[in-house]
Formats: sequence, C-alpha cells, structure tokens
Amino acid sequence: MLKKIIQILEKGLSYSKYTIMLYARPYKGIVKKEMALAKLVSQNVLQIGCGAIPFTALFIAQYSDCHITAIDKDPRAVKAAKRTIKKMGLSDRITVLKGDALNFKKTDHTIVFLALQAAPLKAIINHLTRPDIQFIARIPNVNYRHIYDALPPEIEIIDKTTYKMKAFDQSWLFKVKEDTL
Repeated sequence: MLKKIIQILEKGLSYSKYTIMLYARPYKGIVKKEMALAKLVSQNVLQIGCGAIPFTALFIAQYSDCHITAIDKDPRAVKAAKRTIKKMGLSDRITVLKGDALNFKKTDHTIVFLALQAAPLKAIINHLTRPDIQFIARIPNVNYRHIYDALPPEIEIIDKTTYKMKAFDQSWLFKVKEDTL
C-alpha cells in the first residue's frame, strides 16, 4: 500500500518544478553521500526504478559530470519522469527509458543505483553484474524490511553510509562476490 501511495504522489507532483524540488529536497544529502561512496565523477550511471520524480538522477546530474540512464517499468512513471527531467533542464544528461531491469541490455554503466522498491533484487543484480560493476542500494530500516525486497547474500559490501529517514536509514555500496560471478 505504501509503495502505491508514493507512486501516485510522485506522479501528481511531477507537473511543477517547485513541487519536484520540494519533494526531492530531503533526498539531496542522501544522494550526495551515495555519490561520495561511489566516487562519482563522470561515469555512466544506471538507475533502476526511477519513478515519476527521479530525484537520484536529478541530483547526480546536478552534482557531477555523469550521464544517467534511468529506467522504470511503469509507463505512467516514465512519462512523468521525462516531463520532470525536461522541466529541470537536464534532458541532455539524463535518459529515461521504459523497461524492466531483468530485460535491460548490459551496457557500459559502471555503477547501478537500485531504488528501494526495485525487485526482485537478486535477479536484477545477477542480470546486471559484471566484474567491473558496483551497486548502490538503500537499505530499509527494521520496521520496513517486510515491505521491500532483501539484498542477496552473494554481495560484498565495499562501504556504507547512514542517515535519518523513516523507511530507510542506510545506503550500501557493494559488488557481487567474485567467486559467485
């Protein structure tokens, strides 16, 4: 139910630059911490589950020279995300595509940001994994773990950061353990 409420809210807020930035504001510091974990400078970034207001992609584009490909399987979210990116003047830095991460063709992305709502995580990670790829995932706090998919045990945590949000309180930078590739 919470996921559905967030989807509806984001779609409604995506019509105004003001409401986009108001909604995205609490995430600015989180995305900056995640960018520091990944040492983002000018990499090609893939964002899985961008939603109607792809705030992760927006902040990465604003604070780095990265190009971001943001995908979502909900066609209405993709339409709203494209509108959001255009309103923010970042169409040259962010590409929004409709698609399922499980069918996404492997490309030259070196870092993948996984939305909290992305699922099934194990299958997505296995599909996108290469020896040179790293992932960032937001970790639900203990009260919300029953709502979101869990990361698989085959990961090797490289680094992590913490913050105070209601549904999630950590982000992990990780890769798949080499012996499981």
